[in-house]
Amino acid sequence: MGTKFFSDYERWVHFFEDHQLLNCTPKQLEAAQALIIQEQDPVLAYFFYDYFQLHAPKMQKVILQSRNAKYAFLFALKNKNADLASIQSLLFQSQSYHLIFRFVTELQPQSHLQAFKFAYQKRQIKLFMQLLKRFPLKNLSPYTPWILQQKNNYICDLAIYTQNPKIIQQATR
Repeated sequence: MGTKFFSDYERWVHFFEDHQLLNCTPKQLEAAQALIIQEQDPVLAYFFYDYFQLHAPKMQKVILQSRNAKYAFLFALKNKNADLASIQSLLFQSQSYHLIFRFVTELQPQSHLQAFKFAYQKRQIKLFMQLLKRFPLKNLSPYTPWILQQKNNYICDLAIYTQNPKIIQQATR
């Protein structure tokens, strides 16, 4: 998330200071929130919720409507009542593979089969193999030919995972 996150955080700090949100009245808080909603700003919506822990549905709506995968994921991490189905859908549409992996491993492990299918359909071998290391598949055979067509390091991973002598032989060539 890196430096972009910190510049986003700086925006929040400036907004926070400009609107005098430290020790503010409920009316000032509502005015700041109304401005965030009016501007449909996912960054400010996330930080507003993170700081005040208020108005989660309104802030989530801003984030989802803005189609911002990064802040949707971060919002889900902070809010145990987040709409995980909508956030998952947004992440899959964004094709942000590292966020999909983190979402599945940290928030929604029961959606790992959907993530496998997504990785296979999008031909994202790295995501597929990362998922495989975390969530063993009972039947890997539909995916084996595809994996064998990939770079050698994935073939080695597959050989280790399956312990199949034919795959081990191909990996050691």
